[in-house]
Amino acid sequence: MINLAKGWSKRNFGGKRRFDEKHNRKNQSNSKKRRLLDTGRRKLFLFDLDDLFEKYGLRVNKSIMSATLANKLTTQSMDDAMEYVKRLGEENELGDKEIESFEKLMRRYTRWR
Repeated sequence: MINLAKGWSKRNFGGKRRFDEKHNRKNQSNSKKRRLLDTGRRKLFLFDLDDLFEKYGLRVNKSIMSATLANKLTTQSMDDAMEYVKRLGEENELGDKEIESFEKLMRRYTRWR
């Protein structure tokens, strides 16, 4: 009797399938790791980010800014999110100390992927 649950190959009739080659090829890509937002802690990040916005007086479009920053951290990388924060700092006249606090918050909630 042929056991088709394990797969069928011409050479090894009724034996196990060989999937290690595809598995290694898929998982050993040459892509660089980047810092992305830990999706399990996204809500906590948004709460802390709202606190920072209130602390530094960034009340205009707070929800849009926090959503954009969270999206950049989730899909792109921390470098792109830092560029966005620096641009926000220039528009809203934030100092280096405030920008560093945003960077510290982002580092706390990101992981290497």
